[in-house]
Order: sequence, then structure tokens, then C-alpha cells
Amino acid sequence: MVSHKKNSFDIARHVAALMVIFSHHFALSGLPEPSFLGFETYGGLAVLIFFSISGFLISKSAMRSDDFISFTAKRIRRIFPALIGCAIVINIFLGSIYFPDASFIHYLSRAVKTISLNGFNVFITSKDFTHTDLLNGSLWTLPLEVACYMIVGCVIIFSKKPQYFVAVLLIILFGAIYTLSFNVNIQVLSIPVNLFFTRALAFFIGSVMAMYYEKWNKISIKLFLISFLAFYMYGVKESPVNYIISAYALFSVLTIIICTSFHEKIISGRFDYSYGIYIYAFPMQQLIIHKTNFSFYEGMAITTVIVVIIAAISWHLIEKRFLARSKK
Repeated sequence: MVSHKKNSFDIARHVAALMVIFSHHFALSGLPEPSFLGFETYGGLAVLIFFSISGFLISKSAMRSDDFISFTAKRIRRIFPALIGCAIVINIFLGSIYFPDASFIHYLSRAVKTISLNGFNVFITSKDFTHTDLLNGSLWTLPLEVACYMIVGCVIIFSKKPQYFVAVLLIILFGAIYTLSFNVNIQVLSIPVNLFFTRALAFFIGSVMAMYYEKWNKISIKLFLISFLAFYMYGVKESPVNYIISAYALFSVLTIIICTSFHEKIISGRFDYSYGIYIYAFPMQQLIIHKTNFSFYEGMAITTVIVVIIAAISWHLIEKRFLARSKK
């Protein structure tokens, strides 16, 4: 199996987090987000990278876990401590700035919504913001990711055989085709179904690649997979559904192949600020864009510096400590 440290997953997550800042800065400035090959924005591509990496690493973690409870406990320690800190900082601190006349109970209820994965579309920002109904729009992906975790947990309840992950991937694939073909637009337990299946597709492609790492970890197979998916994607570019599905498949596979083929030594297990960057960037960007007079790229640079500092504080004071408990 691939070593935790001899890969590029850590730096890939940080690059993806910075891609989200880049993409969202356009949207939060009232500009169209740049598109990547016509199937996603750069922020959407970053989410694909996050999900495929999570699928690879989380599924390996599940296979090492003693049972469903121990697996779930590790996931809770990774997601919620930092999210609770973010909910307090964003909803109570920024909320008191935006709405100084609101009660403390109001701020607290918004924080609870955020912690329960229902807070990304809370109306609490200033009226002069581009998106007045989005306090922290990036959090829409968290319910989707937690749903993927729960599916992985259910798989290991029944069996730790790799074939079960293949079965789940096929179900997710058919779900993605169906929801894209018929434009299914419903929400179940804070999960927008039309957005779930394509992201889950990336996640479980990562899962299956983790299960069969030794089978495909050969240069000839890697080149074949990338070439085949790239040619197929090009061949179906006139069919929107097939194009999106094939693009998600290609870039999920490409992400895992690149991350497992190269060993970066910059971060390499030393820290992971990517989650903190992701959950704090959106509200900080709104604040910088609409409450200061910086130019577009000056605001982007300053926001990035501020968010990285906040993410570093979150990592060293909160996330790292809870992850250490997971290892114990």
C-alpha cells in the first residue's frame, strides 16, 4: 500500500483549497467564475480533487478501523472540532458585526445550524454583499462528504471486501447518470441530490483505487487509464451528461495517480491547513471584498494570507489535537 508520507496528497489538498479562494473571489465580486474545460469552475474542480483524495484515504482508514464506531469517531474528530470553532467565530463574531442589534440567542442558533451542517445558506450577511443569503457558501459540500463517510461505514459493517466498494461505485455511477439526465433537483437531509452523485462518484473512484492500488500501480496501466478516459471525454463532448461523467472520472483518476506517483517534501504530513482554509475563506472573502477598498487581486492576496493564518491557528490549537486522539 502507498505510504502516508511518500505521496503528494497533502500539497494537493492545499492547492485545491487555494483554487477555491481563487474561484470564489470572482463569484463574491459579482463576476462569473472561470470555467475549467467547460464542465466545472476551478472551485468545482477543487471539490472534485478533495472528494477523490478523501475517498482514497478515508476508505483505507475504514479498512484499518476495528468497527463502524471507531471509524465514525475518527471522522467526527476530523470534521466537527474545527467546524465548531468556525461556527463560533463566523456566526457570533461576524454576526455581531453585521447585525449588532440581534440577540445572542440569534447568533447561537446560527452557530448550531452551522455545526449541524445546515448553516451554509443562513441569511446573516450584510445587504451590500453580492450573496446576501450565503454566510459561508463553501459548507454546502460538508453534508455530501459526511454522507460518503456514512456509506463507507455501512460497507465495513457488512464486509471489508474490496468488491463492496466496486458495487457502491456502480450504484453511484448510475445515480449520477440518472440525476444529470433528468435534472433531479431535490434535497434530502441537507444533501442536494443533484450535486451529491457526481461528487460521490469522485469519492468512490478514489475508494476503488485505494482497494486495488497494487493492481493499477504500474506505469503502463496508469498511462492507459489516463489516455482512455481523456480520449473518451473528448469523444463525448457533444453529449453534456456523458461529458460531465467522463470528466469527473478522468480527473478523479488523474488526481489519485499524480498524488501517488510523486513524493513532495514541502508538507509531507507536517500539517494540514486545507480544511481550515476551506471553511474560513468564503466569509473572509466577503468581508474583504465588500468592506475594504482593495483592488480585485490585492483583496485576493490579502484574504489568502489572513485565511492561511486563521487555518494555521485552527490546525495547531484544535484539529491537530483531536487527530492525535484518533491515532491513540
